[in-house]
Amino acid sequence: MMALAVLIYGGMIYMTVQTMNTYDTLVHHVDEYLDGENSAAELQAGSDYLTKQVQMYVTTQDRQYMDAYFTEANETMRREKALRKMESYHISDETYGELKQGLQFSDRLMQQEFYAMRLTAQASGLPVSQLPPEVADVQLLASEANASPAEQLAKAKDLIYGSIYQDRKESIKYHINNFTSQVLDGLKTTQEDSIETMHNSLVQETILLAVMLIVNILIFIIILVMILRPLHISINSMKNNESMEMVGSYEFKYLAFVYNGLCEVRASTEAQLRHKAEHDPLTGIMNREAFTQLKDTLRDNGKPLALALVDVDYFKQVNDNYGHEAGDACLKKVAWLLENSFSSKDFPIRIGGDEFAIILTDVTPEHKDAIEEIIIAINQKLQKPNDDSPPASLSIGIAFSDNGYQNELYHKADQALYKAKEAGRHCCRFYEKKTDK
Repeated sequence: MMALAVLIYGGMIYMTVQTMNTYDTLVHHVDEYLDGENSAAELQAGSDYLTKQVQMYVTTQDRQYMDAYFTEANETMRREKALRKMESYHISDETYGELKQGLQFSDRLMQQEFYAMRLTAQASGLPVSQLPPEVADVQLLASEANASPAEQLAKAKDLIYGSIYQDRKESIKYHINNFTSQVLDGLKTTQEDSIETMHNSLVQETILLAVMLIVNILIFIIILVMILRPLHISINSMKNNESMEMVGSYEFKYLAFVYNGLCEVRASTEAQLRHKAEHDPLTGIMNREAFTQLKDTLRDNGKPLALALVDVDYFKQVNDNYGHEAGDACLKKVAWLLENSFSSKDFPIRIGGDEFAIILTDVTPEHKDAIEEIIIAINQKLQKPNDDSPPASLSIGIAFSDNGYQNELYHKADQALYKAKEAGRHCCRFYEKKTDK
């Protein structure tokens, strides 16, 4: 019996080592999956950034946007780096075909963007010698080369805003999304296989424990205290999707550690993805998607609230005079002040660019004076910063509702915001039914 017990213990040690190896493999696959998701996000962000820069250049004729475009395309190269990383995973010929088609469409789209930038440069009188090589090498059609600047700009805008451009953009997005989805599906399958392998290892450990119970009744008492009871607790924890208690023998403490580690990884992953989907990456407050969900949650709930629409006054001048880093710092400061100046029950949101919103809960028109005092204090802090951030101010329009969020509330707040801007900015205005129509 002792010899058999020793043999069984040897099997337990072997299975524990297998479980440790399986855990290490699973952690690696989880990290690889998260890395793949990050790469997919970087791929989309790089593509959207290039589109934004060429559109801004054609719209404003500001050279900095063309420079930013080629800095991303030739130096930062987020798309290329993300694709190289994703290509390092084991992918099928079909998956690679999606990538190849997407890149082919992307090359055509970039040639169209180069042409639009060449037209814009000529329309704005920018010498060819000052253009990036990719743009300088573009040969314009004779009819477009001899056209007036206004016609050239109109053609350039049509190239990057027209239906052909959008169709190609959608084709790229379709194929790249297919590629990233297939890569992530492959990584997820590998991750699930690792979980199944680990499950099998745990089942085999359980079988060895049952055999040990039969072999030696004396050892059974130890098993009862050190193994079977923790096993029962662990099974209930798994069924109830709860963390395991660190009890019992070393093997089961390790099992609880592995399982709890997996639960933490999963919870962390879900929290990160949920936070990323609902929060603005620059300021950390809620984003437009969260705003949409929040409006649905608060719609017609019978409770009073107010919607405030916020614009940073002359934000473009902040970017032009102090640089985009200072502009980003200004937006972060505005978000921080909105988040910390109002109640913890209120919801500051960045809608986009320099546009913010605040949903104020449990407030009525009787609170106007208190709200206005808070806004005055915020503007004073922005106007006289005690750090290196540039001075700024806010224009705010506010509308009240006595029955949760209403569809017309946004329009009313926007009308009030327009009144604040008419009044010289750096102030707030409340929607008044008699005057705001």
